[in-house]
Amino acid sequence: MKSEAKVEKTLNYPIEQVWEIFTNRQDYRWRNEVVNFEPTGENTFEETNLNDMVTKYEVLESDPMNYFKIQMNNKIISGIFDIRFEKIDENKTKVTLHQVNDYDNLLTYLTNTFFLSLEKVLNRYIFQVETELKSRNVTRK
Repeated sequence: MKSEAKVEKTLNYPIEQVWEIFTNRQDYRWRNEVVNFEPTGENTFEETNLNDMVTKYEVLESDPMNYFKIQMNNKIISGIFDIRFEKIDENKTKVTLHQVNDYDNLLTYLTNTFFLSLEKVLNRYIFQVETELKSRNVTRK
């Protein structure tokens, strides 16, 4: 059972700063749900969430300031998450987040579909990125 979502947002920040926050997996302090990060290889890492669930990730593609794609899996889901970056001007970056989850069982699929919309998850992630940009005092050029 699959779930898919795509969201777009224009952020009023330079592309270099937006790229750095979205793709720097080791700096997770601004991500409320992540309590631990551990690199496991050159292009692999694991994150532990508040519920002690470990998710394994592999970076599949990374084209600086353009595209970032990772594969993920844990005991509930496996999926693909990718982000496209588009420089609008010196102060604006359009991001397009796309995620496809494959659920291991029907109950998990129904629970996540009805109570935790994937689109809301992606929008919350963008909100966290914007909050971190503000907290770092990233100024618009």
